[in-house]
Amino acid sequence: MKVGNNTIQINVVAEDGITNKKYELIVHRRNEQEELQYEQERESSAERLSAILEEQNNNSNVDEIKQNKNSNIIWIIAIIILDGIIIVGVIYMRKKQKKID
Repeated sequence: MKVGNNTIQINVVAEDGITNKKYELIVHRRNEQEELQYEQERESSAERLSAILEEQNNNSNVDEIKQNKNSNIIWIIAIIILDGIIIVGVIYMRKKQKKID
């Protein structure tokens, strides 16, 4: 194909051998300057996409860390409450034991 627009004509015949349809395709072949510009745009787009994906991955990791931190805080609070209940129970049992003695 030559550089620039190229016209390709296609004649399609149906299985019945009678029906046919003509199609015309116009294919553009880039020159060296257009090809270089296309490659630069493609690389730039790929870099932008890569940056976006990396940012999304980092945001996902931050969200996961926050979720784990919140979960850990809940567990720590639950353990502190449970420890408090146990301590109060032990104090109550000791006072009760002293009254019996």
